[in-house]
Amino acid sequence: MRRTFRRAVFSAIFLAVGVLTLQSLALASLTNVYVAQNAAGLANGSSCANAYAATFFNTQTNWGSGSSQIGPGTVVHVCGVWAGGNGVTFLKFQGSGSSGNVIELLFEAGAAMRPNYCSSAGCLDLNSQSYILIDGGTTCGETSHWSTTSCNGEIVDQTTGSSGAKCPNGSSCTTQLPDTTTVSAVGTNSGSPSNIEVRNLHIHLYTRLSSDTTGGGTSTYGIGLFGGTLAQGITVHNMMFDGMEKAYLISLGSASGTLSRYQLYDSNITDQCWAMGVGADAPSMNITNLQFHDNEVSNWDNWAPANHTNADCHTNGTMWFNGDGNTVHSGSGFIGDPTSMIYNNYIHGSLTGGYSGSSPSGMISCQDNCIDVAIFNNVVHYVNESNVGGGGLIYFNGAGGGQQLVYSNTLIEDSGLNGSCIVVTGTTGPTVVKDNIAYGCGDFIEIRPNCPTCVTSDDNDGYNITQAWVVNNSANSGQFISLATWQGTYGQDTHTTTGSPLLDASYKPQTGSAAIGGGANLTGVGITALNSDVAGVARPSGTTPWDIGAYQSGASAVAPAPPSGFVATVH
Repeated sequence: MRRTFRRAVFSAIFLAVGVLTLQSLALASLTNVYVAQNAAGLANGSSCANAYAATFFNTQTNWGSGSSQIGPGTVVHVCGVWAGGNGVTFLKFQGSGSSGNVIELLFEAGAAMRPNYCSSAGCLDLNSQSYILIDGGTTCGETSHWSTTSCNGEIVDQTTGSSGAKCPNGSSCTTQLPDTTTVSAVGTNSGSPSNIEVRNLHIHLYTRLSSDTTGGGTSTYGIGLFGGTLAQGITVHNMMFDGMEKAYLISLGSASGTLSRYQLYDSNITDQCWAMGVGADAPSMNITNLQFHDNEVSNWDNWAPANHTNADCHTNGTMWFNGDGNTVHSGSGFIGDPTSMIYNNYIHGSLTGGYSGSSPSGMISCQDNCIDVAIFNNVVHYVNESNVGGGGLIYFNGAGGGQQLVYSNTLIEDSGLNGSCIVVTGTTGPTVVKDNIAYGCGDFIEIRPNCPTCVTSDDNDGYNITQAWVVNNSANSGQFISLATWQGTYGQDTHTTTGSPLLDASYKPQTGSAAIGGGANLTGVGITALNSDVAGVARPSGTTPWDIGAYQSGASAVAPAPPSGFVATVH
């Protein structure tokens, strides 16, 4: 009797578990589904040959936990070449993935989106959804040390550009977009998308000529999240950006609180105004854990002239800020923290494009209310074009800044520019400057406002500094301080050298360089990535001196050699 009862109970339990398991299986979303711009073959989404039309993806009822729906864990395969249209959104996400089960949009071999131009919300509209991965299909971008691999997946606008330019469709550009027309490749106009990853895509949005002095194309964004967005966790990597005003822009709202995790790395960014911009104007918003690393950034020439019409293109490499340039945000409302870093980048070219009317800021720029950001292992080369200077190589300016860490960078300015290697505005605490090569700048450090105690500096190599070691206040009316005075009166740079760094064409110190063994060992500062150089070569541990600059050369330090000409080339 008892056995029969137990068997009945166990049978009921097993039956219930089986029913629940079947129900769980029945509720699982699609694993893979294939979409094209237009339906193909059987139009059942089983392959590219039988792809659903884009309308399947864009219809909300096709999203959910059903076995025929897109949901957490689904891989949506993008098939074929998508074409045509002005202000286009090809795909609009209708739901979110979940932690560990993202929704992936994967470009199949040869897949590409080639509209006339994308919409403000993006050819791919995140629509405020979260846990999404957009993948161009094969690893590309900066796949090794300053070596670029082309991408499979692409979003390339076909007809937009300056009058007289040749557009990607092979013909003269037919559409000149005013600065009031916003275009994004991947974007959202509102809401709070989070945990978004975009990788392995080539994006081109506007073919601009350097002779174009209009504001055309100056609202084009590769990754554009704006319109009051409160996005978090936006990771972008292994990309090729060329031909747009800003490659990666997060324009946050004005709510209070902490927003975090914005990363751009392993990417090649050229023909642009800003590579990465993150900004807000929120007295109570703190923006943390920003990362910009292992990128190559170059060529502002076609965008610098936009300022002739007061268009929004103050040329920069990075541009991070919270505020309007006049407001100190107290208590909270800062951008940057000890997890925010700009490192291992190669940034080269001219911010002005040779145009005296342009208005650059810095090749690495973190401005209003920027604090605590670590800047290290970067090679920054400001190239002389028509002897027109402007901006700084590393630029901290605006209200409320300070406490940045500037370590082991190689900063080079071609002769005749007379600009600043580093511009510092400090009110919250001193900026620390150590182990940097400064080559050919008008001054090593410019301090704004009058605040010599806002900088702690030592163990650097400043060679061929043409005007003054430090300019206190401003380059036009400030106090010009020699290295001897900076050392004797202010107690700074007491272990610094002015010997030639003897850099080769790859910016590495050669045997006999004053930079070899001349730096402080910075292992103790606790930044793991700093313990290797820009090429990934481990620096000495313990107390062994480091080489000054971005590269740990492996060469030998010998008696100082006579000064020689700088031979680095731009590539």
